[in-house]
Amino acid sequence: MEFQMSLDNGAPERAVDADLGEEAAMGEAGNETREQIESVPPESSRPAQEQDPTRKGKPAGPFFVVPFDEIPNEEWDNVVEQSPEGWLYQTSAWIQYAGYTGSQSVSFGLRGQDRKLIGLFPLYRQDMGKFKAGRIRRLYTGLSGPVIAGGLPAKLRESVWKQLFLEADAMAQSEKIDLLQVRLTNMAPAYQPGQRTDVNPLFKSGLVGPLSLNPLNISQPFSRVICLSKSDEQILREMDGDCRAAIRQASRFGITVEVAEKREDLNDFVALHSSTWNRTGSDAHELDYFTAMWDHFHGIGAMKVLFALHQEKRIAAVIIHVFKDAAFYWAGCSEFASLKLRPNNILLWEAMREARANGAKWFEVGYFYAAPGPSRKEYNIGKYKSQFGSDQLIPFEGQKIYHPVRVLGLELLRQIKPGLKQLLKRGE
Repeated sequence: MEFQMSLDNGAPERAVDADLGEEAAMGEAGNETREQIESVPPESSRPAQEQDPTRKGKPAGPFFVVPFDEIPNEEWDNVVEQSPEGWLYQTSAWIQYAGYTGSQSVSFGLRGQDRKLIGLFPLYRQDMGKFKAGRIRRLYTGLSGPVIAGGLPAKLRESVWKQLFLEADAMAQSEKIDLLQVRLTNMAPAYQPGQRTDVNPLFKSGLVGPLSLNPLNISQPFSRVICLSKSDEQILREMDGDCRAAIRQASRFGITVEVAEKREDLNDFVALHSSTWNRTGSDAHELDYFTAMWDHFHGIGAMKVLFALHQEKRIAAVIIHVFKDAAFYWAGCSEFASLKLRPNNILLWEAMREARANGAKWFEVGYFYAAPGPSRKEYNIGKYKSQFGSDQLIPFEGQKIYHPVRVLGLELLRQIKPGLKQLLKRGE
């Protein structure tokens, strides 16, 4: 079993076993009091229509744009908590954690005329590529996306959504950004099964999906989700036959599962993680990457670490995130010598039960693809995830390419680079 990280979550990029996506001190946001912010907007929160007179598109209303660092954490998180679009990956703690792990946040919020916070846009900046001339300048959300305050009238909600993307476009223009990529969190209440719209809401903002820079290879991802309101028997019945067999086999081998209770338990997790990533030729994360996550999220019940044990030895582990009424499989790792004991399936099964015990109604296992693409490894990881159930979602994701000639040209060069190297070697 390989290691996965939540796809581009503002933290490291899609690692290898739960889901794609990668990318702090908690501190207060600036020295202003909440009353000061609401009575006298800082210079950086000028009305949206005054901030960039060259921006295309008519402003949707008299909003004020405020950088993330100038919004009190509590106020930001209240909007996330009350919004149907809000989930863990839009909270102030997550944005700060992403910054701690190296992501460059350019997140911002919108205030109305009454200075109330009514819209949030968690956003990160990245220059993709080793050499300056060949870098693609990207804005991306990770698994988060815009958040609109709960309880707003439908017309105002539409105006806020529109203005958030106008501000992203304005940022892209001023910073000479090539690419905007947005992924919405499937486990946010608005995007869960039975609540989501039939049409990707990003389409109305001019974004198209799925995410790909190669027009000759566009693969539609799916995401496996488990309804935890079903009985254990029904969930097991909906799993692939081999998945059920692996769970039974691990049980016969005496595999047990325990939930980590101490920060020091992360030492064992990191040992397994390092073993897994070193096997695959990837650079493993250091201990502080995971202790920072623990410090930010374990205390509020949003992070769970589970271990599979054989004869009292920890041989595999997973991290899941739990927030509101849903859970997400963030990372997994295992000892190579113990794979024959099939610990991974029973571990993830017990993680689902642990999530349900903590109030989750949905559990997202992660992305998979119907057919192999350029990355066989990515396909195989997805194949592992897909065996855990029968319900799936088409993720709401989309991208906007501001400089298509440049972006597609650089992507074409990247695609043909391995072939050119081979030709040059033959010519030597």
